[in-house]
Amino acid sequence: MRIFNRIVVTLLLAGLLVLCVYGVLYSFQLAGRSLSGLEQTLGIPAITSGAESFLSSLGSGSLPAASVAILAAVAVLGLILLLLELKPRRPWTVRTSTRGVYMTRGAVRDAAKSTAEGNSEVLGAKAKAKARRGAGAVVKLKANIRRGEDQSSLRSSLKERINRELSEKGVPVKKLKLKLEETESQGVKGRAQ
Repeated sequence: MRIFNRIVVTLLLAGLLVLCVYGVLYSFQLAGRSLSGLEQTLGIPAITSGAESFLSSLGSGSLPAASVAILAAVAVLGLILLLLELKPRRPWTVRTSTRGVYMTRGAVRDAAKSTAEGNSEVLGAKAKAKARRGAGAVVKLKANIRRGEDQSSLRSSLKERINRELSEKGVPVKKLKLKLEETESQGVKGRAQ
């Protein structure tokens, strides 16, 4: 059903885009034709007098500037919605380097968090993982450390450990954002050392 919905919405948005572009072109009479004979050509009677007057002013090129701006805005909105519908969705699972094997984002997040908390200098950690369209994941990790710890060496060792641990599980880390926060050990939920 999802594929059918995407096809229908894509066709509707493409039709809306084409109609609005033609409306803007005909309002400035750039296409070389007038829309005044559209009603007779298609054989469709006018539904309301408002639609009749709109079509006649569109055909004669005497649309108010506000109406032309609205038509252009609707055309741009239709184009944006069409592009968003055609853009592939972000995957829910993380593809590993092994063909056909996937992991959940939660499993990647938990592996990164447990690896960081396995370090004795880390008091607690929070992790987030995003799946990529290709193999691998983007991991954001926030680690709480004691005041006065050497952040540069801890940062490099944490990055190396997390990359090694996740690559052993088959998940290449494409980007690792690591934030270290100094804190008092009593204010951190988790272990106090």
